[in-house]
Amino acid sequence: MEREDRKLFWIKWILVAAGILAIIYYGMIVSVLGVRKDFSLIWPAAGVCCFGLSLLIREMGRHPHKGSSLVLNGILIVAVLLTAVFGILEGIIIKNGFMPASKDADYMIVLGAQVNGTKVSKALRYRLDAAYDYAVKNKNTKIIVSGAQGYREDVTEAQAMRDYLVEKGISEKRILMEEKSTNTNENIKYSKELLENADYVVIVTNRFHLFRGVRIARKQLSQKVEGVGADTGTVLFLNYYVREAFAVIKDGILNHI
Repeated sequence: MEREDRKLFWIKWILVAAGILAIIYYGMIVSVLGVRKDFSLIWPAAGVCCFGLSLLIREMGRHPHKGSSLVLNGILIVAVLLTAVFGILEGIIIKNGFMPASKDADYMIVLGAQVNGTKVSKALRYRLDAAYDYAVKNKNTKIIVSGAQGYREDVTEAQAMRDYLVEKGISEKRILMEEKSTNTNENIKYSKELLENADYVVIVTNRFHLFRGVRIARKQLSQKVEGVGADTGTVLFLNYYVREAFAVIKDGILNHI
């Protein structure tokens, strides 16, 4: 097998393997969340693209011409550059998910997430458990739970979050509800209206979301802002981190961070 043929062979089968893994991972997501019209659809789409590229490369090997090598090298260069940029961005997101937070914040803003009926989802429960731990250790910190009512939610995210914290023993008097926001930027925008005499604010969210949440808060708030990162979970870990990279790019373009 000539060098060029060998390169085509390995690239083709790497793409096939990547496509299969993407489809399998989507099946795992569906087993947890069910079929949804959201970012998770990127996985079967990526699988199809990988299969399509593998077929293209196979045809290039069967019918070589002078431009084949240029096309292949161009694809490889673009793929390497995109992977490098994506890897750097993911490294920043992961690193900032473990940022330390000082004690005695004046306010803690807990960012909302999916609610199933009236019950918090697993991802949101992780956020609330992290908020609870901080609240127990810092008795004077007021808590703002932030989130409107979304699709398939019987109550606002803020209401479900408040109920969860009260059930765990947090006093209702410590909790303020922000029930208008539908995204991270609005979480901070509307929670800002509830801050009184605050010098130090802590943002609580899952680790994959902490970099963006804190950066948006620092953009909008004049107070000192730090973050408390909550667990993410296992199966959805990869989906959340990949989705977050695109969200960071979007908010960067919109000048939110």
